Amino acid sequence: MWNRASTGRSSNSASAWRTRPAPRVEAAPTPTPAVLSGTGWPIWAEAVDAFLDFVKANNRDGSYEWYVDKLGAFRERYGTRPTAGPGSLTDEYGTRYKLWLRTEKTWKKGKRLMRGLSDTTVGMHMRAARRLLRWAAKEVRRDKYGVQFNPWQDQQIPKGKERERILTDAEFEALLRRCAKRREGQDFRELLILLRKTTLRPGELRKLRWENIRWDEHRIVILKDDVKTKVRRYVSLVHQAEQVLLERKARIEAETKRPVSGYVFPGGRGRVKDSSVCMKKGTLSQAFRKLVNRCVAEGEIEAEKEGERIVPYTTRHTRTTEMVTEGNDKEIIRQEAGHRFGTTTEKYIHLANSLTVTESIKRNDRGAASSSGSGASAATPGAAAPVQQGTEPAGRPAAAAFLDEARRRGWRVETTTRDVVQLHHLQLD
Repeated sequence: MWNRASTGRSSNSASAWRTRPAPRVEAAPTPTPAVLSGTGWPIWAEAVDAFLDFVKANNRDGSYEWYVDKLGAFRERYGTRPTAGPGSLTDEYGTRYKLWLRTEKTWKKGKRLMRGLSDTTVGMHMRAARRLLRWAAKEVRRDKYGVQFNPWQDQQIPKGKERERILTDAEFEALLRRCAKRREGQDFRELLILLRKTTLRPGELRKLRWENIRWDEHRIVILKDDVKTKVRRYVSLVHQAEQVLLERKARIEAETKRPVSGYVFPGGRGRVKDSSVCMKKGTLSQAFRKLVNRCVAEGEIEAEKEGERIVPYTTRHTRTTEMVTEGNDKEIIRQEAGHRFGTTTEKYIHLANSLTVTESIKRNDRGAASSSGSGASAATPGAAAPVQQGTEPAGRPAAAAFLDEARRRGWRVETTTRDVVQLHHLQLD
């Protein structure tokens, strides 16, 4: 035991000695990925992180989130393997990975733990993994990762079942009736009608801002940062959709005593909404799922048709298919839906041609009852009546003025036009 007398130190010096910092011990260096792999090459976990940084810097947030989700299983399975050398990935590993996803990968459905993914989901995981491997095999990165070519380039991507279910009139009316029983029923009712009566993607509607609505042109501008294809696009507003937006605008301005601004459907907690905050993806999807489940429980909606459930994206699918049944030109449908390739639009054409009479969407007159009225009949979905030269659709005085302005500017206006949507895509160069 230390003795103060034996050292001859004063109490002050002893106190100083006790508080003197302990000798510094150098911590062992953290092993680098190359050391962890044991081959001198990085591990795939590091490559995944670098790839995600690349996607985040060069793509929209939606793409980044998609890759984060779909590469999670790849990291779980092969994150500690080296990118090159002994133990690196081969075509055989691609086959094993695909089989593992299909039969053993676990995921949660509510509180239940499920096992095995559908072919559609397996295909998404495989596409994300092949994109990662192709990125790592680029010539500018070969010295870093040692990947000379994509080892999974010959792997077949499982083709999932194409989306075929459409939202019938009766099903849509049932959803609208259930909105009245929600605490925020009016807001969600308006959101549902806009989803159903436009070709907006659910994510595009969540990010829709008041300043992006061009009232004089009867259309919405979707900025490229909010579009899946990274190309600005325009979405036409049929009378019912435009009327919903006008009524919502008037109601919000009456409540806040100031002009509307920010997001049309803002986010926030409870009833407190902040127009500067975008509605979260989960908020929309969960509310929609609960609404559908209530309708299913009451026998108003069939839970599944040939294994396909009703999801928010079904509304866009329904509207695009409806445009085909209205007789719109393929190129107009492609632009209105924001498809990058015409082959995507052709799927809707084939689907519309295969629908039976009872499944086809019925065309209603533009002067039908406004969506603001009470009851399901006020929101019965359907297309507008044809716009003829020199005529004015009932309930829309601005249509005739819009046609006159289109002709004055030298736009080509056809008497067979079925909707105002045609006018936005037939401007002459």
